[in-house]
Amino acid sequence: MSISPESYSLLAKKYSHLKVKLFLVSALLMILFFIGSSFPTGILWSFTIFLASLSTLMFFTAIFLHSFKNLDSQNSYTPFWYRVARITEWFKVILFTAVVPPLAIATLVVPVIVFIKFSAT
Repeated sequence: MSISPESYSLLAKKYSHLKVKLFLVSALLMILFFIGSSFPTGILWSFTIFLASLSTLMFFTAIFLHSFKNLDSQNSYTPFWYRVARITEWFKVILFTAVVPPLAIATLVVPVIVFIKFSAT
């Protein structure tokens, strides 16, 4: 698979049926995070941070599915709006390829560090 708006669009169309479920589960996990964060004890606190991280990852995945399901360049009729749409699509590709994965890795590493910190004390 190459890195392009078209390949991301094919991937998003294949898994677009999961978008609503991902949004709902993300919201549920965030609510559980807020409920669990009112009890700041060691293991429970690291578990709530993990819930927030998982919620963030699901939210980013749902946004990916939503933003690449339909490409605007396929619906533009004038050359100017086609170029604007292509620039926007490539900006989203760069964003989801270069920026989001390091953030996703960081959101998964932080709960592990917190868990190790609280389990050592």
